[in-house]
Amino acid sequence: MSHSIFLHGELMMEILSRVPVKDLMQFRCTSKWMNHLVLDRAFVKLHLQRCSKNTNILFIYFISKE
Repeated sequence: MSHSIFLHGELMMEILSRVPVKDLMQFRCTSKWMNHLVLDRAFVKLHLQRCSKNTNILFIYFISKE
């Protein structure tokens, strides 16, 4: 069961990494998981790699909690 959850999340990251930034920002309101995914550093990096030709780039500013 845990493999299917991992695969599901991995598949969602692959699909959503190709979605335009404007739509991703709207998706953040749909669930806590979606909000967490869009703000995840690995997802932001993946999205930046995928959208090199896209002018709408996703930038997230992280504040260190030290």
